[in-house]
Amino acid sequence: CVPLGAYLLLAPKGTKTHKQLGKLWVLLMVTTATSSLFLYEGMKLTWIHIFVPITYRAAWLIVSSARKGDIARHRKEILGLYFGALMIPGVAAFVIPNRLMNAFMDGARDVNPDVKFLVNFIDSWYDPPKAKESAFAMMDAGADIMYAERFGVSDAAVERGVKAIGNVIDTSADYPGTILASAIWHMEATIDKAIANAASGNFEAADYGQYSFMAFGGGSLVLDESLVPGDVASAVKAKEQEILDGLFRVNVNDARPESDG
Repeated sequence: CVPLGAYLLLAPKGTKTHKQLGKLWVLLMVTTATSSLFLYEGMKLTWIHIFVPITYRAAWLIVSSARKGDIARHRKEILGLYFGALMIPGVAAFVIPNRLMNAFMDGARDVNPDVKFLVNFIDSWYDPPKAKESAFAMMDAGADIMYAERFGVSDAAVERGVKAIGNVIDTSADYPGTILASAIWHMEATIDKAIANAASGNFEAADYGQYSFMAFGGGSLVLDESLVPGDVASAVKAKEQEILDGLFRVNVNDARPESDG
């Protein structure tokens, strides 16, 4: 979808080839969006699925505007679909796990400068058995606390009696007594802002990244206080309040995390 979409944006418009490839691209986008509905974590859809209805709507408007001869609207919807529902979530899916993991590692080092990390990527969007196998290998290598977004790692933690830190979604109910805490991402804040801007006629392409910050309701913390000492829980809450008050800013680092253990 990405290379074909780029070609269509750059190639001459209105030709027979352009029209045929354009229909193919829209079909591929709709097919990709639909197939993503069958890729979910446990019984939970994730933030990436927000782009499914966006893709359906844009695909309809792309076709209908072309048939009506509304080329300006046609061009606008294509650009919006290409960048909004393809490039942005695609880049986010690669970059965001890195920055979240680096932030976690920075936080751990701030509390314990001697902490060591084992980092492994399973090179798959969703493969719980492979994630579980990787987690076991890391535990065998000495890892005593696990950190991961996907299922599989927490399953391994339960089997070995190891605690885990969750990420993006709250899985504490799925693994009671195992998940110490989770950093939760709320995409609603970003979507609400975009919808509000569109409704007021002020929508434009912009960096909406800040709306994923805690101060805007785009992030939150889930902490199982029954699993951590009281002084640790108090320290966590104090740091959370500093972030909300703008007194502490988490460093954003998109570099690929590396093991140091």
